[in-house]
Amino acid sequence: MGPLSCDIPKSNGITTSCDMPKSNGITTSCDILPKSNGITTSCDILPKAYGITTSCDILQSLMGPLHLSLMGSLASCDILPKSNGITTSCDILPKSNGITTSCDILPKSNGITTSCDILPKSNGTTTSCDILPKSNGITTSCVPKSNGITTSCDILPKSNGITTSCDILPKSNGTTTSCDILV
Repeated sequence: MGPLSCDIPKSNGITTSCDMPKSNGITTSCDILPKSNGITTSCDILPKAYGITTSCDILQSLMGPLHLSLMGSLASCDILPKSNGITTSCDILPKSNGITTSCDILPKSNGITTSCDILPKSNGTTTSCDILPKSNGITTSCVPKSNGITTSCDILPKSNGITTSCDILPKSNGTTTSCDILV
């Protein structure tokens, strides 16, 4: 599977706007459209499955525009990817704490796919995350690291067989984030 074209995210002030790459064949196709609102980020992730790979829906809830205009920095998200066949089933429940975000991502393995725990914690005005995916057979390995008041992450999931292969290398630049997503 050769590399696909992707867009490097652009920062707007102290937030980040990103576009995820799309895949072909029997792997996933994803669109990540984070939008900045003040000092936080509003995202819609709509990955769709081709063949026997994953199908995901991410539904952001901000309790209405009035609440958003009043609170500004608060964001509540639900990520509910579901398994189709031998792929993963995940629950992502990020919660806002002040102007940062505390998240619990608990994807579980179904068949030959991954089992991982993502436990990002807030430190000051930024977020420090630990991603501890465990391999079950031929699946992924991820290691994010925190640097100062921002977060530097290396996500290196690789597949063998019928799943996706991708490299996600977000790096912090000041108070914003620069990301390279290579599927």
